[in-house]
Amino acid sequence: MTFLKDKVKAKLNMIILVLLGLVVSYHSAYSLNDAGSVIFVNLIWRHGDRTPVFFYDSDPYKNEENWPEGIGELTNEGKRQHYELGKWLRQRYDSLLTEEFSVDRVYVQSTDVDRTIMSAQANLAGMFPPKGRQVWSNRLAWQPIPVHTTPEHMDKVLAAKYPCPAYTKEFERVLNSGDALRFKAQYKDVIDAVRENTGGKNVDFHYIHDLWNTFTIERSRGYTIPKWAEDLMPRLHEVAKYRYLTETWTIKLKRLKSGLLTKDMLENMKNRTEATNERVVRIYSAHDITLAALLNSWGVYDGQIPPTASCVMVELRQDKQTRQHYVMIWYRTSSTDEPRLLTLPGCTPSCPLDTFAALVQPLIPDDWDRECNESDSQQSDLKNIESL
Repeated sequence: MTFLKDKVKAKLNMIILVLLGLVVSYHSAYSLNDAGSVIFVNLIWRHGDRTPVFFYDSDPYKNEENWPEGIGELTNEGKRQHYELGKWLRQRYDSLLTEEFSVDRVYVQSTDVDRTIMSAQANLAGMFPPKGRQVWSNRLAWQPIPVHTTPEHMDKVLAAKYPCPAYTKEFERVLNSGDALRFKAQYKDVIDAVRENTGGKNVDFHYIHDLWNTFTIERSRGYTIPKWAEDLMPRLHEVAKYRYLTETWTIKLKRLKSGLLTKDMLENMKNRTEATNERVVRIYSAHDITLAALLNSWGVYDGQIPPTASCVMVELRQDKQTRQHYVMIWYRTSSTDEPRLLTLPGCTPSCPLDTFAALVQPLIPDDWDRECNESDSQQSDLKNIESL
């Protein structure tokens, strides 16, 4: 069963149709220099390994004494993951970065959550160890670097937790659409088993996703999960993956969930081409759902849950001879695999900046606040896609 069988109605702009295709292309033959030199990069990553954020009522490990780091907090493994990623990013973009950290050239933004802020700090420790005049202690090879946040309930861009009634209504419509109902029917035995064994009253995609995540973490800590859960883990995983698709299932959800982040990244690159500032790196420290939503909105999501410390690199490159600008999107999912080159549907692996801008433009709201508060009748132009 495919999870993205979107029904295209008449008069749908072909650009939007292309964007909604779930196509992921990996072009390992492309080298780092095929589209010129990197002159700017947007980096967005998932936080590192963490403790659970959810426990079912009878979970034997729900007491905080089992999780000395705290609930939902970054673990030492998560710190190590991001420190290593930071060192890898420094090596990859060494020619772009100055030896010393500069607030004019690098800007770091995180969701207002402990584990994402700490991931950013660990990453930056690997990317920018103090050099020269920035060495302030002979006993500590580290320097403080600003990490900017916005309270989650006010964050429209990265956390996407700011209230948006239109998103909530559309999301509920998707969860009650034909495809979602058929998916629920296909996994009815799983849903029933979860409800029976956990006592959960509202066992939906989110509940099962959180449950699967908790079981996965508990197993990694050496804890024994229940036999019924062990038997169901592969199918719980399938339901968990479905959760990531529903968040940006329709064009309206894409615009309201990832539109402002897309706009921010695009403006960062345009500003660099116009030399309006010295910034060459823009960092976003976020969550798995942030990465999945962005990649799915752009039509390059592979349907897999983004691993901890996975990173998307949206590079702006310039051809030395023609002086033209190109965008290349890379996805690094682990420290043992090379990053994969993703191709935006409707473009080439090295996508001309103007073409990239035109392809993502349908995802960018003209007025996010207005669209979030409009009624369905006022927003009929956004109801071009619905699930089968």
